[in-house]
Amino acid sequence: MEKQAVEQIEIKKILVRILLITATIVLPGVDWTVFSWLHPMLPLLVFFVLSEQGMYGGNRVILIGTGLGLLGSFLLGSMSLFLFAASLLPVGYVLADSANRNKSPVQAGGRGVLALALCWVILLSGIISPGSISPYAQLLLSVNTGIDEAIKFYRASSDISVDVNIMLESTLLQMKAIIPIITPAILACFALFIVWFSTIAGNWLIAKKCGRIIWPHFKYWQLPEKLIWLAIATALVTFIPLNLVRYVGINILIVMAIIYCFQGFGITVFLMDKWKMPIIFRAFVYVMIVFQSFGAIILLLLGIADTWLNFRKSSDDVGIQE
Repeated sequence: MEKQAVEQIEIKKILVRILLITATIVLPGVDWTVFSWLHPMLPLLVFFVLSEQGMYGGNRVILIGTGLGLLGSFLLGSMSLFLFAASLLPVGYVLADSANRNKSPVQAGGRGVLALALCWVILLSGIISPGSISPYAQLLLSVNTGIDEAIKFYRASSDISVDVNIMLESTLLQMKAIIPIITPAILACFALFIVWFSTIAGNWLIAKKCGRIIWPHFKYWQLPEKLIWLAIATALVTFIPLNLVRYVGINILIVMAIIYCFQGFGITVFLMDKWKMPIIFRAFVYVMIVFQSFGAIILLLLGIADTWLNFRKSSDDVGIQE
């Protein structure tokens, strides 16, 4: 009787996981403005299911959920969104594989970003649908169209003074020139955030639900020391008077800055715990970091400084999962 009850619970759990994967894939196609945040959750969900059910059992759950998601997307006429969702699935597999191979969180994250970047290059280059304009070109075209429409709107508005109108138009024209240059970095940073979030949240969720400690707490994660030299070399490359080389350097430098911001955030969490700061004060600091521009600068400086100062060297509980 007890065995039958346990089996029923397991079947129910599996059905819930299948429905979660299906809903995460399909719902953005129902209303993108409301459910668009679900797609970036897919790598986390895949990582968790594979860790909970094992690679064989988890793979079956994911395939069934994805198959139902494909059917739902086809009926809704949102196959482009399904392709985007499908491009996120490999990240969860790579993170689960990295955990099974005892890779460090930095190595796991790097492998996840490479997997996602490869999927997005295939998706955005139009290889899947040859003969038509690539999604990347469509993205740049839509951005330029939006900026042109904004300029026309401000020009036609009688509520805006001439000086303000000139300033706004100048800013928008600068954006129109800069955005195409840094679009690869923007997409790369988006990929970094998805993998970073999936790694941290998955590590915590698996420890809580499965009792399995994969990696230490996020606040102890540390980038390789030699990575700083890549950042320095990239900064120097941006001064080379060749547009293509300089643009590549600018994009890499933006990505490096985000990576060190992540490390700076980990140091902030570590110091908050070390100094036993009240929750209200922590919440205030985190909100300031997110909504104030100087917050990102502080995180960047902390992340870079940790290469030489090693703020967490005195910790005795580096291997403890909280």
